Amino acid sequence: MTKLRWILLLSTCLLVSTIAASQTGTSDLKITIRHTSSLSNFTTTTYYSGENSRSDMQIFSGNVKGHHRALIQKKGTTSIQAYDLDLDAHEYVSYQTNLQGVAPGAKPIAVKPSGKTYVINTEVVDTGERKEMFGHTARHLITSEKSIGGPENCYGGNTERNVDGWYIDDEALPLPQRPKKGVAAHLVTFSVGGSKGRCSDKIEVHRTGPRTGFPLKETTTWPSEGRQSGRIQIV
Repeated sequence: MTKLRWILLLSTCLLVSTIAASQTGTSDLKITIRHTSSLSNFTTTTYYSGENSRSDMQIFSGNVKGHHRALIQKKGTTSIQAYDLDLDAHEYVSYQTNLQGVAPGAKPIAVKPSGKTYVINTEVVDTGERKEMFGHTARHLITSEKSIGGPENCYGGNTERNVDGWYIDDEALPLPQRPKKGVAAHLVTFSVGGSKGRCSDKIEVHRTGPRTGFPLKETTTWPSEGRQSGRIQIV
């Protein structure tokens, strides 16, 4: 069985930012992520200052390169001001969203519930291995995820992926960049043609094992023939 391999290598100034946060009360942070797959390789660098951020990137597929872009977000008390800059064309677009990232006045997409359940089984195993990465002790965790949907679901296929990663505790990050406690996202919307139109399944999540934390390196594999029409994010 052929597999598509996805490698995420994250280099970060965590030690410097942690010292700055503890000594000066600031929460500046720089994170550089290198994405490597059989289809493309690209790097994203994000600069954080408190709850404001700037992300620089140039995404490309194969030999086709996109423009250099910068996405700037400035968070206010009730909204986020965003600027999407095309650094090669010297053009930009500005817009505002609420704190959840939704544009004011945006109309919700009509989605019809299927009445069926889409099951996500996630198992996280701590291998017990530890090593120093970027000045922190990283834990070696392996995550296995299986998603199951029947023929009457919005998405009827079954998928499987495995993540081999090294993680540190979220507490190593400045406070604004830590995941919010008690917040979980289970959102899957599948847009399909034919008689189903736009519909959504009820999501049933089963998870065992420890929380992963902040990834310093991840390698994800899944069967190349497995069709996947949506991405499932579990926080």
